[in-house]
Amino acid sequence: MNKIIYAKFIDDLKIEFSVNNSIKSYTIYSDSKIIETNSGTKDKSLYLISLDKDIFDARNTYSVEVLFLDDRIDKIDIDLLSLYKTSFFNDKYYYSGKDLGVTYNKKYTTFKVYSPLSKEIILKVYSNGTPKFIDELKGSDIPLFIVPMDYNDNGIFSATIHENLEGMYYTYTVTNSKYQNIEVVDPYAKSAGINGLRGMIVDFSKTNPKGWENVDIIPYSKNEMVVYETHISDITSSSSWSNDSNNLVYKHTFKGATIPNTTYTQDGITVKTGFDHIKELGINTLQILPFFDHDNDETNMIFNWGYNPLNYNCLEGGYSTNPYDGYVRIKEFKELVMKYHNENINIIMDVVYNHVDDALKSNFEILVPGYYFRHDSLGNLSNGSGCGNETASEMPMFRKFMIDSLEFLAKEYKLFGFRFDLMAVHDYETMNLIVKNLKEKVNPNIVVYGEPWVGGESSLDPKLSASQANGNKYIGYGQFNDQYRDALIMGGMKAKEELGWVNNTNKTIDKEMDKIKNGILGYTTGGASDILDNDKTVTYVTCHDNYTLYDRMKAAGINDDEVIKKMAILANSMVLTSKGISFILAGEEFLRTKHGEDNSYNLSYKINELDYSLKVKNNDMFEIYKKLIYFKKNILKNNEIYDINISENNNQITYKLKNENIEYLIIHNNSYNVDKLLNLDISSYKIYLNTSNNNNTNNPWQTLILYK
Repeated sequence: MNKIIYAKFIDDLKIEFSVNNSIKSYTIYSDSKIIETNSGTKDKSLYLISLDKDIFDARNTYSVEVLFLDDRIDKIDIDLLSLYKTSFFNDKYYYSGKDLGVTYNKKYTTFKVYSPLSKEIILKVYSNGTPKFIDELKGSDIPLFIVPMDYNDNGIFSATIHENLEGMYYTYTVTNSKYQNIEVVDPYAKSAGINGLRGMIVDFSKTNPKGWENVDIIPYSKNEMVVYETHISDITSSSSWSNDSNNLVYKHTFKGATIPNTTYTQDGITVKTGFDHIKELGINTLQILPFFDHDNDETNMIFNWGYNPLNYNCLEGGYSTNPYDGYVRIKEFKELVMKYHNENINIIMDVVYNHVDDALKSNFEILVPGYYFRHDSLGNLSNGSGCGNETASEMPMFRKFMIDSLEFLAKEYKLFGFRFDLMAVHDYETMNLIVKNLKEKVNPNIVVYGEPWVGGESSLDPKLSASQANGNKYIGYGQFNDQYRDALIMGGMKAKEELGWVNNTNKTIDKEMDKIKNGILGYTTGGASDILDNDKTVTYVTCHDNYTLYDRMKAAGINDDEVIKKMAILANSMVLTSKGISFILAGEEFLRTKHGEDNSYNLSYKINELDYSLKVKNNDMFEIYKKLIYFKKNILKNNEIYDINISENNNQITYKLKNENIEYLIIHNNSYNVDKLLNLDISSYKIYLNTSNNNNTNNPWQTLILYK
């Protein structure tokens, strides 16, 4: 059958199309208008046509029609995905302004949105953020203002309303060649109503708690950072969190995560919980799983980690005490930041720019069809995130969105930094620009790190990816050191039966020992033989993904809880006595369990809770963690590790550091051939920490920190 094989835009605004047989003529259309025709018998298979740049309009649909020698006609639309990657499009339709979204003052509000292909966008302003179908009583579907927006030739639609719109909500109704009259939320909206269905016009000067002007990030160096990863809900989910019934209304909220003086008592032992527990532990950095606006039902919250992005610049309403009012979530989160800051704890935000919850229904897709997402060679959505789609960080306007979004979040909420989910889905050039902008425009001490891997098969050229292999190209940010984790416990995606240095009883191979030595020094192996410095490394053994330490050991068939406890302490003793950023999963300090679940992203609050009864049971363990964290923050932080020695059987690791005039000796033992461990002469040292019950240096699963 005679047909057009493909038609696409290429650079310099040329149209390339291919046919499978000789033709009589071809015609190029802009919408239904003929803009070029060419006749005469031709036997070529490939055609190249230059368009007039002065008459090109991205709002039109371009197509090519071919008349074959047998008088059959074939017509197809010219591929827009290829247009987006041309220098012509990115020169003509790139917008560098800092005013996308809402620019508010009391006299007028200006709205700007990027949508170069749209024929029409209607701005609608509502008195509240609740559509009728969500709540008949609280909702309203009657706009206060309906304003057709003006189109600018560089792809920007804008409108200005000369009224005080503070506290009102808005949407855009979009019409283009692919979508007709679809109501969306502004990607640049900075707060939202219920379920994130309407953006909010915010006067941020009204959102600051008393004393906010005194809050600034505390400039911890990476080598003194102890990151404690938690989910907002986990802190307060357990029945062991608070016995005060007045507090229960604040479960799973920003506010609940800051309530002081909560305790749990069992068997005559009382322990601190929630906010006071985190303070008591002594960490200096709290990393919170995603708290931007999720694609969920805020009227009936169920547990989810939050890797289902909806509105990136808005906070999740389900973590506020009133998700119907877009101001409440802002005020309550700022109170959280301030209260932790007052305890010398910075906040890191877990961000997920690598995918959205539903690409084909997203505001990005409707505003610029196909632009913000990567596609495979057949035009299908690429899936480097493993969640059905992946964003295209290399596209100039999504790169700009990421830069603008992170700058806003860091400035407005005084964040210490960001943890990037599946960072290798992004290109390293974008990541470098993001970090450069944050350090120059917000604070030079901001910390950025991410997962240097993808979650599926990405269409991004691996040479461009912010992956572990390209870690030597990172400028000012770092990555999780899964090599150290796997050498220690064989975590992550390793098979259950695989065991690392900590949890096996067999001689550890030399390759693993090299990874452990590098991990202690805060090094990650990057591409080829490159060794990355400890400013680029996050050392850890567990995070929200996969098993907790207790569950990891159980899954491997280790059933003695006392042995598991010793192994768990040893694993994080090594993390907390290593260079680089030290990172621990919340609850590991009292042997947290998720009851054998290795992927709890949408399981119950009960599975994911921090059960403080375990703190009573394992309070000795909690005290060990406190000492390790103090050591990391106050002694190890700015001092170099030297004289690393590994025993002949690879069962003992020792190393030293100096803090002023004090020498520290650190000893780690696993359990292989414990009877052959050297009982080192430590008579000249004093003991800072011994994780075993006696002062010998040849105990299995033991860490000793000595000083003189």
